[in-house]
Amino acid sequence: MSERRFVLIDFTYMNRAGCLRLYEAGHTYAFPQAVAHAATKREHVAKQHRDVLGIALYAGGEALVRRPLLP
Repeated sequence: MSERRFVLIDFTYMNRAGCLRLYEAGHTYAFPQAVAHAATKREHVAKQHRDVLGIALYAGGEALVRRPLLP
């Protein structure tokens, strides 16, 4: 089962098969549930696109940086 999330910052994720996946800021992706939960917890993604406006205004639009998603 997957969950759609809007990505706030660029980050990478390595799946079980060892494939590295890049998620780019400003796009919506279907994430596996565990990845969606971990990324939401680390504030890499938002559940809905409209949740982003306040974050972008708070950060002055400079919040888009590349960070790895670590377990």
